Amino acid sequence: MKILRLIIIAFLISPVWAIAQVCESPDETLCTDMNDNDGNGSIDCQDQSCSSDAACFVSCSDSNEQGATCRVFITRERFNGDLVRAAIARGFDAGTATPVPLSTGAFAADFICQNAADNENLGGTWQAWINSSQNTLPGSNNSLIPDGRWLNKSNITYALLDGTPIANDWFDLTDGDIRNPINRNERDVQIQSQLVAWTALTATGIRSGPDCINWRNDTVSNNGVHGNASVTDGEWSNDAGFVCGPPNTSTSLRLYCFEQ
Repeated sequence: MKILRLIIIAFLISPVWAIAQVCESPDETLCTDMNDNDGNGSIDCQDQSCSSDAACFVSCSDSNEQGATCRVFITRERFNGDLVRAAIARGFDAGTATPVPLSTGAFAADFICQNAADNENLGGTWQAWINSSQNTLPGSNNSLIPDGRWLNKSNITYALLDGTPIANDWFDLTDGDIRNPINRNERDVQIQSQLVAWTALTATGIRSGPDCINWRNDTVSNNGVHGNASVTDGEWSNDAGFVCGPPNTSTSLRLYCFEQ
């Protein structure tokens, strides 16, 4: 009789356990296998459940005064839509390939950010919050958005040079808004005017809108999406479109630069 009771109890309990297992939301337990294990659309370190995994831990330089933060600034200089030309003027090697690779515009922006940081002896590696080839890369190729191009996507705080926090980590940075405006330049001086930056990105880091023909155009007949550096909502990255030129006019905008 005792054995029979145990069997009945086991039978009654097991369906409840099975239902609980089915209803429980799985985590991305394998963070380096290039698969979406929990089926939520995010793979490996893109998934927030992997943020504490050693394979996903990314730390920016801790040699700055704020300690372990990833520093952020908006450039002091402004540029028209031909970022490649601006980068070449600063020493960027655009290569000799014809036609020019579609990726050149994004990497030219990275170069400008690195150059601005080096000129102020900030140290570290820097890349731009920008996308190129929006209208020319086929399908869903996302290799040039920050999620695909940046060297690091940190799980520590992003902050301005004076320590003002921008986001708690990569996931917070790309959730649609930020904590404070990105309004201080590489000299740690607050920008007072022309608070706009080229992006061609949504606030979640997705490709959006025109990009001055891969950031190689400086004419009024083409446009590029920019962000508003005075706000913290989604418009910080995607405010409106703006004409790409002509050169040396008020159409010149800034760049957002992030330490890697």
